[in-house]
Amino acid sequence: GSPCVVNSSGQIFQWMGKEWQIMPGRASDIGIGSDGSVWIIGANKVKGGYGIYRWENRMWKRVSGGAVAISVNPSGVVHPVPASIDPTRPSDNEPGAQSDDNR
Repeated sequence: GSPCVVNSSGQIFQWMGKEWQIMPGRASDIGIGSDGSVWIIGANKVKGGYGIYRWENRMWKRVSGGAVAISVNPSGVVHPVPASIDPTRPSDNEPGAQSDDNR
């Protein structure tokens, strides 16, 4: 298929054979299955992190749940990583972690 990327500004791009084309929306992470399914973690805060979306009919369709990262296995099954288990975020018990009051 066509690779997709998200830049540091949250813009989503898809390679269309000769050039990168911008896709609608903003994202922090993207995952693509070998079945061609494309999933993103959006910019809207929800329980568990940020909204999860699937590309369908030339638009992002919101699915239930929230996450901070996403991966898609070869069969197209999505594996969102909710904020509660994100290994890149410090827990409240780790040295150097800040409370919400200090952020």
